[in-house]
Amino acid sequence: MKQNFLTRLGAAVITGGILLGSMTPAFAAGTDTIDTSRTGSLTIHKYDLSAAAKAGLDVSQFTADGEKDTAAEAALSQYALQGVELSYAQVGGITTYSTGGDIEVVYDIPSGLRSILSLDASQAETSSGDTYYYTSDQISQSLAELLQDNTGGKNQLEAYAENSGMRAMPETNTNGVTSASNLALGLYLVIETKVPENVYSTTDPFFISVPSTDATGDYWHYDINVYPKNQTNDPTLDKLVSENGTFADTTTASEGDVLDYLLVSQLPSISSTATYLSKYTYVDTLGKGLMYNKNIQIFFYTTEADAKANATDHAVDSWSATDTPALFTVAYETVPTGNQMTITMTKDGLNELNTEHSEQFMVVSYSASVTSAADTVCGDDGNANAVSLTYSRTNTTYSETLEDETLVYTYGISLNKTFSDNEGDAAKVRFVLRNETDGYYVRALGDNGVYYANGQASDEQNATAFSPAADGTLNINGLEADTYSLTEIRTDSGYSLLKSSITVDIKATDTSITPSVAPVTGMNNANPTVSVVMNNSASATVDRESASMSADGTSINALVDIAVVNTKTWVLPQTGGAGTAIFTIVGVLGIAGGAAAAIACRRRAR
Repeated sequence: MKQNFLTRLGAAVITGGILLGSMTPAFAAGTDTIDTSRTGSLTIHKYDLSAAAKAGLDVSQFTADGEKDTAAEAALSQYALQGVELSYAQVGGITTYSTGGDIEVVYDIPSGLRSILSLDASQAETSSGDTYYYTSDQISQSLAELLQDNTGGKNQLEAYAENSGMRAMPETNTNGVTSASNLALGLYLVIETKVPENVYSTTDPFFISVPSTDATGDYWHYDINVYPKNQTNDPTLDKLVSENGTFADTTTASEGDVLDYLLVSQLPSISSTATYLSKYTYVDTLGKGLMYNKNIQIFFYTTEADAKANATDHAVDSWSATDTPALFTVAYETVPTGNQMTITMTKDGLNELNTEHSEQFMVVSYSASVTSAADTVCGDDGNANAVSLTYSRTNTTYSETLEDETLVYTYGISLNKTFSDNEGDAAKVRFVLRNETDGYYVRALGDNGVYYANGQASDEQNATAFSPAADGTLNINGLEADTYSLTEIRTDSGYSLLKSSITVDIKATDTSITPSVAPVTGMNNANPTVSVVMNNSASATVDRESASMSADGTSINALVDIAVVNTKTWVLPQTGGAGTAIFTIVGVLGIAGGAAAAIACRRRAR
């Protein structure tokens, strides 16, 4: 529909001109109806057709006739496109050709442009030396046929504009308007040559006559107004993380775990060289408790489902850091908030994006390890992993940045060890911790009652034996939200071990994350930044009873609170001690009593 509209526009604006060029006997020599002493002007108004359509505006109500349309300007004002560059060139004159009583308007077209339009010499109405003349119908038809291959046709005309010394008009201003004045009268070719970051479909190249006949055919007007429209769209960005093969906005992990990350971006539409991307750069930041494993790969998919699962067997293309020529570069650095990675598309990489991957889903895949350090945040605050994507098109002055993040949640146990008589030595106590959900014993680094999980053991003998500090405090940090059994395996002498393991169940923080989206022209952006909404805080039970969770700094619901009391053992009699003496005395007394009874019996018998 747009192509037909532009074709009609081209035919309308080049029809009816009578500008005398170099004359030969074949050309009419009547009196000009054009004031050849005048110059003309061209004013172009650029609007975002995609945004207008989203708003429900019917743009078909406006008719293109080359004259100023105040109604269209008022209706489309909020969809004005800034930063569009158009280039123009006078490609010839307009002449009335007369032969045998047949009179028509013809236009001379330069040889390079004739070749692109497939206008050969045999089609010309007439010629003068190396100059060939064609009717508006012939030119319009050839242009329409060229633009049937929208990308290829536009690319040819854009290359012609770049190489033929066309003059660039100023970029469209905040009202979407640009203009050129003091134009010599003649036939002009107008082409969009640069666009801002959100434009994916340039206006089809068109011809314009200066001056043009008015819509009713009554007079010539020298100041031409054109209202071509653009299609716009932007890429998307979504960062996902997985600890177990399922990618999501959040995950829970133990320190020492390896996490897989995806940066999923649907590339924007790219319809011609004027809409090529000139920048596509990711800046990814991990919190201090995470470390890049420096193993980036990039994949391309045709469906979002395959992209978000990183189903590499369905990838239509893949890039690696070892490709020659290099398609992207990666730089790592330490920043105040943690570790940062910048992924920049090279010139060769951008060329592949522009020519092969329009609208495909680009996936940057890498892994990172949860480190064993106090920098890892436990609790509801989580460990943020942010990413930004900055992109530009051919007008590099204009760029847009999208943002997203993931959250990695980790938790801990805060145990307070006491003794019933307040006399025991807590530092002699030992615990082991087993993840019952995943079936492993926890290994950790630490001392003085503070530990950071950093690995797994298959059996109790290789597990870390956790010991409280002298004051009885024991913190085990960096645990994923799972079910654990905490077993006391040693206590101070004279005290009883716990009869059973303690069951600790941690339920992770539930958070929804929505990435930012690019603004739509003329509309309020409901989501200009990343939206993070906590649906439910973390919670825990101890032996199936609700337990409190203390904070880790400012991060609440971080550490499951447990109090363990060891009581004194039963006091048993010792070998050779008072117990034996009592039995000895009882025995002696028994013997003595028996002797006395025997003597009494003998006396009675006498």
